[in-house]
Amino acid sequence: MFRLDDEPKNLGEPIGAPRSEIPVPPVAGIAPHDGRRALLTGGLAAGSLFVTLASRPALAASSCTISGMTSGIGSIRTAPSVGGCGSPPSCWSTRTSDWIGFSGTTKFTTTFMSGVASAMGYYGTDSFSACLTGTTTPVVYVAFGSSVAYSPVNTLAQCVAAVLNASLFGSDNTKNAHDYYNHGSVSKVKTTINNYLKAASQGRASVGGSVGRNNSTMASNATTCMNSLTNLLTGWNTQGGSAC
Repeated sequence: MFRLDDEPKNLGEPIGAPRSEIPVPPVAGIAPHDGRRALLTGGLAAGSLFVTLASRPALAASSCTISGMTSGIGSIRTAPSVGGCGSPPSCWSTRTSDWIGFSGTTKFTTTFMSGVASAMGYYGTDSFSACLTGTTTPVVYVAFGSSVAYSPVNTLAQCVAAVLNASLFGSDNTKNAHDYYNHGSVSKVKTTINNYLKAASQGRASVGGSVGRNNSTMASNATTCMNSLTNLLTGWNTQGGSAC
């Protein structure tokens, strides 16, 4: 390897000759006196290329979408630094062909409401497709005597989008090198949702929280718990932005 700080050998110059007078091996297409400059700028160009390549995983995050993953963009599927992928319900409602492990007829109740207290009920068409419509029904409600708490309009849609995101971007997808959803497997996401719904059905304001002292307080707690679940999932499902 030729190094700029090495003394050139066998160039016919007396030992101790000033460095400025020592010839530099010619570089093709460049005048001899520009040889050092070519080597230096060549090194800078290589460094720039290295920086560009090293930065690509971070840039790939902008393509962290349903279409990006299903089209098999390699930089997304293999880059460990890419994370926070997640698409909102509005995307999943129009990309039904990209669902993995679920269908439009999958029931919300059997997917998320196992083991909830009898105070909780479901109103409306019991299907993933119906949940993603974003209309006022279907909803989950909790009745404690005459005090009734209803889930926010978009709660069910966010629940459905969460498991669809986990199935595509998460660790269950064997085509992925990493969990790009950042919230674990489909099973783990389902358990998180189920724990919130159980807590709400028991009149708790949070998972592990205390049960309300009366029907009114229990209904208020249930509302708080379902709002917290909705906010949590909305954050998860918008990690990748609004693009589909």
